[in-house]
Amino acid sequence: AACIGLSIGIGFYECGIAATVAVYLIITQFRKIENRFAFSNMWISVYVEMEDMSNMTDLYAAAKNMGMVVGDVQISKQGKTFKGAIVSFRNDRKLEREVILASLTEVPGMTSVRYTA
Repeated sequence: AACIGLSIGIGFYECGIAATVAVYLIITQFRKIENRFAFSNMWISVYVEMEDMSNMTDLYAAAKNMGMVVGDVQISKQGKTFKGAIVSFRNDRKLEREVILASLTEVPGMTSVRYTA
């Protein structure tokens, strides 16, 4: 921006206007590309609460049926009882977040499924 101002200030109006148009086009087009990659839901993290720890195998099977791969799993306990887990899935099929959450909610034994940022 400073270079554009300097070029207009010393009288190179054509160069300043051309640079302004070029910067505008680059910023708008790269934003579309950035949004495509940043929000493609390649990895999604979900907090799940379930009736029992044995329901994790059902969760893994459901993820595999949707074409997703389980990545990181962080299990949280309250005392000696299982409370829930944060599970990261690799979303190779680029499913929408709502579709994933709805499918995981239908897994037997799931009491709560929420998206985590």
